This record gives sequence, structure tokens and C-alpha cells, in this order.
Amino acid sequence: MTRGCAEIRFFACGPEILAVFRVGDRHPGNQELSQWTGLPKPTVSCPTFMPTELGYLVVNLRFNTCEIGGKTLAPGHRALAAVDMRQVARDHMADIAVRTSLCAGPAVRDERGIYGLNVGGPAHQVAEQDLQDVVGPMMADTIRTLEERLGVAPCSPLARDRPRADGGQMVGHRFHLPESSPLSLRDQICDVIGRAIADGALGPGQALPSCREMSGQLNVSRSTVFQAYASLVDRGLIRAKDRSGYVVDPEAAPLNLPPDDAAVEPTPIPALEGRPLPSQLPRIDTPADWSRYKYPFIYSQIDTGTFPIQAWRECMRLALNANRLPLWAGDGGGADSALLVDQLRQRLLGYRGIRAAPDEILITAGAQNGLYILGTLFGGPGAQVAIEDPGYPEARNAFALTGHRLCPVPLDSDGMQVDRIPDGCRMVYVTPSHQFPTTVTMSLERRRALIDLAVKRQMIVIEDDYESERNFLKDALPPIRVLSPSGTAVYVGSLSKALSPGLRLGYIVADRRIIREATAIRRAMMRNPAALLQDAMAHFLALGHQDAHLRGLHRRFRRRWETMRAALATHMPDLPMGAGQGGSSFWIEGPDRLDTDRLQARLRARGVLIDKGTPFFIDPARARGRFRLSFGALRSNDIDPGIALVAGELRALI
Repeated sequence: MTRGCAEIRFFACGPEILAVFRVGDRHPGNQELSQWTGLPKPTVSCPTFMPTELGYLVVNLRFNTCEIGGKTLAPGHRALAAVDMRQVARDHMADIAVRTSLCAGPAVRDERGIYGLNVGGPAHQVAEQDLQDVVGPMMADTIRTLEERLGVAPCSPLARDRPRADGGQMVGHRFHLPESSPLSLRDQICDVIGRAIADGALGPGQALPSCREMSGQLNVSRSTVFQAYASLVDRGLIRAKDRSGYVVDPEAAPLNLPPDDAAVEPTPIPALEGRPLPSQLPRIDTPADWSRYKYPFIYSQIDTGTFPIQAWRECMRLALNANRLPLWAGDGGGADSALLVDQLRQRLLGYRGIRAAPDEILITAGAQNGLYILGTLFGGPGAQVAIEDPGYPEARNAFALTGHRLCPVPLDSDGMQVDRIPDGCRMVYVTPSHQFPTTVTMSLERRRALIDLAVKRQMIVIEDDYESERNFLKDALPPIRVLSPSGTAVYVGSLSKALSPGLRLGYIVADRRIIREATAIRRAMMRNPAALLQDAMAHFLALGHQDAHLRGLHRRFRRRWETMRAALATHMPDLPMGAGQGGSSFWIEGPDRLDTDRLQARLRARGVLIDKGTPFFIDPARARGRFRLSFGALRSNDIDPGIALVAGELRALI
């Protein structure tokens, strides 16, 4: 690219080419634009430049009548996308969406409707920092809106690979011809494209590279590519779309072919033979399409309508501030966000009564990652861990994979039966706030008994404070970490479970010597969780968004918990529903003759998902008749009709 032009992206739009480039850079000449696009020299139509801090500005390049790919294109019309700076000046500290209005003139319509955006507005001087914080993301939204309205992608069929400021190439689907083949070049091209369509690598309607781009990729002539495309059109695999080049025919559905080696007996892998495989460990299997079911009474899913999207977007923008770039863009050497650690100490840990120094806290990629790190630290030959039974299967798997022998300990209405912990255990894992999956809260007396036993036997207690913020009947009891001497208890928590499990952020609080070693293990595993995500979460805590979200969540979940409890009492009055004081689920203990596999299958056919009890027990035989109903992903008015369906199937099977 010519010196002075930082970056240009092109979009095909009917007879027009839209160019996006940095404001304040030198305007490229018509000859350069023609060279980069591979099209005749355009007539440039461009609005007045905005302030240089604005970021990206979309302008129009209007072409004279010309012939491209054998088709005559009429003159184009202006299609602009800019930012109304007056709105920025008024609302620059608010969460602004780009205000767009569609072009009304008939000259800018095509067969899909409007293909131009006109936002416009005179430029006003705005503080540079405000522009960095607000206008940059707004322009990104503008460009995305433009792409969506035009129905094009940054690498359009009319665009060709061209130099960029970063030295890279515009990204598209890449093809490679076989090193040797008896087929002609045309047929080889047809074969690789046909295979890509058959196995779903190219989806219906997806654009193919232009003849010029494909010839460059494969080092063949453009006429050969054109002949191959014509052959694929005749076969019904692709079609020539007016003004858009070639696209995969929407009716050319993937064949879902098996892998090439599916019919061949797989070659044994000795390193995997004769040993338990991680993929065979029991786990909670949630359907990938769970959200399409009307009544998903399943674990670890949320009602996405409760996610504070505006607040989270604000915090991501703050984290993306140029002044904070040095804090997360480079390699921090495995260090955590100091701001996030401070917010943890002041807010979440303070709420639970836990006092910790910065070097007693480690950020993890979710609580599950923290459990695996601790399993690795305390595992080894002869290591044993006492775990609740039934209990959290993912914690059980983490300890099994890190070399521990699992020692199941039964529960009662006060939680884990401490006096049943085997003598050889040097580590105990518990979920005292709301036991997973029964939701039983460990009593204060039982917590003290566990601490006394841990001190006596020199055991480490790993306390997973699952759903500690969801007590609806009584005040939350103090964590074991608060009651025990330093070094005895290790506290594991989640930053994202109540907000969005997909964010995958958690933490460990422990003696600084344990944290030092756990940090070294984490460094070897993954260096550190994404620093940008840590910084955004720190802002989320600092601005009080987490507090507000938890208060709202507590109110909503209390209503749902009460609705669920009433529905269970109405529709299944004869079945015990556990002794929990809150949480987001109910543990149901049906008769031993109840086949929960059949129950799960029958309910799934009626749009209801449940968690059967089998994965929670070490001995699957003990799971007969047990299952769990969670309401985190449901709205209150869906709970009662969903429970009615569950009750109906129960009556049919018992």
C-alpha cells in the first residue's frame, strides 16, 4: 500500500465499491484505487473529512459505467456511513448505539432493498479521550451495521488480496490443489470446491473467491478458474449472483460425509491403550441446542435476558481504552490484574467476611480451572481426596485426572458426614453453601467439626463456595475459610457463574505459600486468564454493576425458587424435594423403581430437559429414582407448566 494510507477495506455493493480508511491519512489516488480493486478508475465521491481522532469513516467510490466479469454495471450512487458528532458531544459518557437512518432515494435500492446508510452530521470538537472511549467502538458498530445491511463481508467477491498496513492479507477461504492428480486443472478445482461444499466447509450462500483471487491462490490462469466455476454452475453447486460474483447454491446442502478414513480400521495408539480415558469419565451432558427447548430444567445455563449487556459493554470499552492498553496487551509474565485483585478483596471477599492479602489470591479461568490446579498441586502417588457423594462430577473428574483416589463420603441434612471421612485422606472437597447437587447447606456445627478434624489430621479443606449468594430462607453462614486457621482451608469461587458461565473467570484464596505454587502450575498450564477479560471484570466490580446484578438476580431467583417450590408441592406432593435453603435447583428423590433414563428421554420429546442423577454418584446404582430440576434458564411463568409435564411423565412411569 502507498505510504501514508494506513488501512483500506473494500465492500462490494451492487455497482459500487465502498472503501473504509483512516481519517486524516492521505487520500489514495484513482490510479491506486483502480490497482487495489482490479477495477477501472472510479469517480471518487467523498464527504468532508471528520476530525482525525474519529477513527474509521466509510466513504463511497462511485464508478462510471464499466464492464466487470462480462456484465455491464450502471453508475453507482453515494452510500455513506459516518457518526453524528452532535450526538457524541451530548451523550459521550452514555452507552450509545449508532443512530442510522436508511437512504430514502430509489437510486440506492437494489433487489434486497436498501444498500446505503446515511448517518451524517457536522463535526464538533470532542475531547480526544472521549473519542477513544466512545467513537471508536461506535464506528466499529457502524461498519458492522453496514456489512449486515449490505449483506456482504469484508472479503467480497469483487475484492482481491491487496496489501494492508499490517503486511497481512484480507482473510478468505483458502483452497489448495493436490500435489499430483490425474485430473485436469479445471476438474481439480471443481473437485476441491465440491468437497468443501459437501462437507459443510462452504455454507449455502457463501461467496467464492473471485476468478482473479482464486487464480492467484492456485497459481492457475483466470480462464481455467472461470471454466471450473462454469462447470460448477452447470452441476448446481454454485450460482452466479448478479453484482456479487459466485456463491454456493443455497440448495446445495452439505452431505455430512463420513471422514475419509471412517471405513478403515483405526491404527492403535499405544499410549492410550490399557488406561482409563478422560473422555469416559462421567459428566453432565447438556444438549448443544438446549436453548430451543421450552423447559430447560438443567444446570449451568442462564436466562440470557437477565445479562446486563449495557453495563458489560461499558466495562469492555473502558478496558479497551488506549491508556489501559499496556496493562493487558503485552505478556504480563503470568501476573493477574491488580485492579481485579483489589476489587475482589474490597467487594466479593469482604461480602463473605474473608480477609486476604493480594498475594493470597489467584485468578483462574473459572472455578473448574482452580480445582484442577489444586488437584495438580496436592496430587501424586497415594493421594486421596474425600468428596461428597452425590457430588459435583466435574470436581471429581479434576481430582481423578490429577492422580487422586476418590473416597466418597455420604450426606445427611447437615451436609457431609465428617465422621465418615477415611483416615488416609489428606484433602477434603466440599460445597457447604449449597451442596451440589442436593442444595443442602452444611450446618455451622458440621463446619466446625470438619475444621477440627482437618487440624487434627493435617488435611487441606477445599471449599467450593457454590451459590453462596442465593440463600432465601436464612442468612448465609460464614465460610469455612473464615472459621479455620490460615493454611487449613482453600477457598474457591467463581466470578462469572452468576453473571455468565461463558466468561470463565474464578479465583482461589489460600495461604500465600499455596498461592505461590498454584501460580507456578497455572503458568505452566495457561500462563494466565485473558488480561483484557480480567480488566473488564475489574471495572464491572468497581462501578457497582456486579452488586446491582446480584441484587436483581437474588430477587428474581427468590421468586422463581418460590414458584418452583409451590409447583413441586402442587404437582408432585408425594416426592421429597430436598432440604435446601435456596440455590437454583431442586433435588428430587423418586422411588428406586423410577427409570430416570426413560424419564429423561420422554421429557425431552416433549420439550423438557432435566438432569438425571447418575453422573452425581460414584456408584450409579445409588442414583436410581434421583434427578435434579434447575430453574436458572427459565422464566417464572414457564416453571409451573413445565413441572406439570414432568409430573405427568412421572405418573406414567411409576
